[in-house]
Amino acid sequence: ASIGYHQHEGEAETFFILEGRAKLNDNGTEVFLEAGDSAVCFAGDSHSIANVGDGDLRMIALILHVERKES
Repeated sequence: ASIGYHQHEGEAETFFILEGRAKLNDNGTEVFLEAGDSAVCFAGDSHSIANVGDGDLRMIALILHVERKES
């Protein structure tokens, strides 16, 4: 299973890996995440994540709406 490559506009997303092994594509750079790891995709950035382990990948995804205040 995977979440395909996409860009975040006006929101940031954080992944917390609870169980399993994931491959994260962070703006074209691939890294591996395991239980206890986290990663952030900031507004304007792109990413994907895929289960690459032998078992289930369990994670929490937190998406925050981001607005910039005008000065």
